[in-house]
Amino acid sequence: MNTDEALRRVRQIAPVLGDDVRTAVQTHAALEAANDTIPGGVMNDEFAATFNAIQNALALKLALELARIFDLSKRPPQRNRTKRPFLS
Repeated sequence: MNTDEALRRVRQIAPVLGDDVRTAVQTHAALEAANDTIPGGVMNDEFAATFNAIQNALALKLALELARIFDLSKRPPQRNRTKRPFLS
Protein backbone atom coordinates (compact mmCIF):
# COMPACT_ATOMS: atom_id res chain seq x y z
CA MET A 1 0.00 0.00 0.00
CA ASN A 2 1.42 3.39 -0.92
CA THR A 3 1.47 6.45 1.33
CA ASP A 4 -1.46 8.15 -0.40
CA GLU A 5 -3.68 5.10 0.09
CA ALA A 6 -2.65 4.79 3.74
CA LEU A 7 -3.46 8.47 4.38
CA ARG A 8 -6.80 8.14 2.59
CA ARG A 9 -7.73 5.23 4.83
CA VAL A 10 -6.66 7.06 7.98
CA ARG A 11 -8.78 10.07 6.97
CA GLN A 12 -11.78 7.79 6.49
CA ILE A 13 -11.46 5.87 9.73
CA ALA A 14 -10.46 8.69 12.11
CA PRO A 15 -13.93 10.32 12.42
CA VAL A 16 -15.66 6.95 12.95
CA LEU A 17 -13.08 5.87 15.52
CA GLY A 18 -13.40 9.23 17.27
CA ASP A 19 -17.18 8.82 17.51
CA ASP A 20 -16.78 5.31 18.96
CA VAL A 21 -14.26 6.47 21.56
CA ARG A 22 -16.41 9.48 22.52
CA THR A 23 -19.49 7.29 22.97
CA ALA A 24 -17.53 4.72 24.99
CA VAL A 25 -16.23 7.43 27.33
CA GLN A 26 -19.74 8.86 27.79
CA THR A 27 -21.18 5.41 28.51
CA HIS A 28 -18.45 4.70 31.05
CA ALA A 29 -19.11 8.05 32.74
CA ALA A 30 -22.84 7.28 32.94
CA LEU A 31 -22.16 3.90 34.55
CA GLU A 32 -19.77 5.44 37.07
CA ALA A 33 -22.27 8.17 37.92
CA ALA A 34 -24.98 5.56 38.46
CA ASN A 35 -22.70 3.60 40.77
CA ASP A 36 -21.94 6.75 42.77
CA THR A 37 -25.59 7.85 42.91
CA ILE A 38 -27.28 4.60 43.92
CA PRO A 39 -26.00 3.32 47.28
CA GLY A 40 -25.52 -0.40 47.82
CA GLY A 41 -28.53 -2.34 49.08
CA VAL A 42 -31.09 -0.11 47.34
CA MET A 43 -32.02 -2.85 44.91
CA ASN A 44 -35.18 -3.60 46.90
CA ASP A 45 -36.82 -0.37 45.74
CA GLU A 46 -39.47 -0.39 43.02
CA PHE A 47 -37.14 1.05 40.37
CA ALA A 48 -34.53 -1.69 40.85
CA ALA A 49 -35.52 -3.75 37.80
CA THR A 50 -35.51 -0.73 35.51
CA PHE A 51 -32.23 0.55 36.92
CA ASN A 52 -30.60 -2.87 36.50
CA ALA A 53 -31.87 -3.20 32.92
CA ILE A 54 -30.48 0.21 31.98
CA GLN A 55 -27.15 -0.45 33.69
CA ASN A 56 -26.82 -3.85 32.01
CA ALA A 57 -27.66 -2.35 28.61
CA LEU A 58 -25.05 0.37 29.09
CA ALA A 59 -22.43 -2.18 30.16
CA LEU A 60 -23.15 -4.28 27.06
CA LYS A 61 -23.04 -1.18 24.86
CA LEU A 62 -19.67 -0.22 26.34
CA ALA A 63 -18.29 -3.73 25.77
CA LEU A 64 -19.39 -3.66 22.11
CA GLU A 65 -17.92 -0.19 21.57
CA LEU A 66 -14.59 -1.24 23.05
CA ALA A 67 -14.59 -4.39 20.93
CA ARG A 68 -15.23 -2.32 17.80
CA ILE A 69 -12.49 0.18 18.71
CA PHE A 70 -9.89 -2.55 19.17
CA ASP A 71 -11.06 -4.81 16.31
CA LEU A 72 -8.05 -5.60 14.14
CA SER A 73 -9.84 -7.80 11.62
CA LYS A 74 -9.39 -7.19 7.90
CA ARG A 75 -13.11 -7.09 7.11
CA PRO A 76 -14.85 -3.72 6.86
CA PRO A 77 -17.27 -2.87 9.70
CA GLN A 78 -20.98 -3.45 9.16
CA ARG A 79 -22.00 -0.15 10.74
CA ASN A 80 -23.06 2.77 8.53
CA ARG A 81 -22.57 0.81 5.31
CA THR A 82 -25.23 2.82 3.53
CA LYS A 83 -23.87 6.22 4.56
CA ARG A 84 -20.32 6.03 3.22
CA PRO A 85 -17.83 3.48 2.00
CA PHE A 86 -15.27 2.41 4.57
CA LEU A 87 -11.72 1.54 3.53
CA SER A 88 -12.78 0.79 -0.01
